[in-house]
Amino acid sequence: FEYKGQMMVGEKGKIGISRGSSTRFICNQRDAYTWHFWNEWSAFEKGFRIVGTHPMHKEGITLFEGIPREVSGSTGIRCVETIMTFPESGIWKVDMYLWNIRRGTIYLKVEDQ
Repeated sequence: FEYKGQMMVGEKGKIGISRGSSTRFICNQRDAYTWHFWNEWSAFEKGFRIVGTHPMHKEGITLFEGIPREVSGSTGIRCVETIMTFPESGIWKVDMYLWNIRRGTIYLKVEDQ
């Protein structure tokens, strides 16, 4: 979906992820991703974790855990940045947790370079 001229993946009005001007997610490429949360004012420093599950594996892997860097957002939107690497191409199920409670799930198409 598009929000204020930026392409995102997720659920508009709830959670979205963007990667600058690109809409491509590339495997084995360490990159910065911005997460956008509508009406989410929880304390990210108390526990923020991103878990990705590849369709060929039963177990998810932690893509990010820790305190994300907060970046400026719009009114009603909180934005944080994480550095992540997806080790394989495919459709990834990505779960976002705050305080060990799943707050959202999105699916990302991760491509080979």
